[in-house]
Amino acid sequence: MNSFEITMLLISLIILVIVIGQFLLIIKMRNEYKKSLVTKEDFPYLEDETIHEKLKDELIATVLLKMLMIRNAVQKQTSNIHVKLIARAPKDTGIDKVLLTKVFSPQEVEIINKFWELFNQYRKDYWISNNGHLKTVFSGDLDKKTGDAGKLVFASDQLVLNLDKLLSDFQNRNKEIN
Repeated sequence: MNSFEITMLLISLIILVIVIGQFLLIIKMRNEYKKSLVTKEDFPYLEDETIHEKLKDELIATVLLKMLMIRNAVQKQTSNIHVKLIARAPKDTGIDKVLLTKVFSPQEVEIINKFWELFNQYRKDYWISNNGHLKTVFSGDLDKKTGDAGKLVFASDQLVLNLDKLLSDFQNRNKEIN
């Protein structure tokens, strides 16, 4: 075999390896996609499609209720400081991430994650003290919107607008799907 034939053989082998690799990648992606779909196997205790739909509706209602609880807790901070509402506000959905991705569309999961990301950042920035506990005392004048109290009220006003937009997007996405 001359060098040209060896080179062509090596190129052919490289192309074959690339094609096989692409084929295996496609199979892997197809399997991942199949895993992401909600199926009866995910809920073996469900006997018919109606129960499956009811579970999905319950999960949607649970997430929406928690989102509304957070929105309400933040909105209350725009007029006065209500520590207990922030303390009681959910820190996450309480639903397994895998189940979330099976029940909600990727766009809805993105909205849900953004909602909690914004709230938890607000909580960290304005409510959590240096020692990691929830603040109960804020400096400044609430009415004059000065000091930490004023910053909290301003941040709460801004966050409510962002949360309302995300809630609206979430509900609109849900109407489109259902």
